[in-house]
Amino acid sequence: MIKPGKMLNTQEEPTISVITQQQLSQMIPGNPYIAQWCDALNEILPVYEINTPVRVAAFMAQCAHESG
Repeated sequence: MIKPGKMLNTQEEPTISVITQQQLSQMIPGNPYIAQWCDALNEILPVYEINTPVRVAAFMAQCAHESG
């Protein structure tokens, strides 16, 4: 398991896709940085065990709520 603060080494542990670009683009339409955001989310969310559909949905809903 990757601990917060450690760099993800993709050679040792494969990146698990917890959200797709298509899903993210439906949540934040018009964002020109979908690919970059998707890559970042797929790298960092598993570090904090946000790795199930329910946890991803709750995290994204909280982000949307806090962002207005």
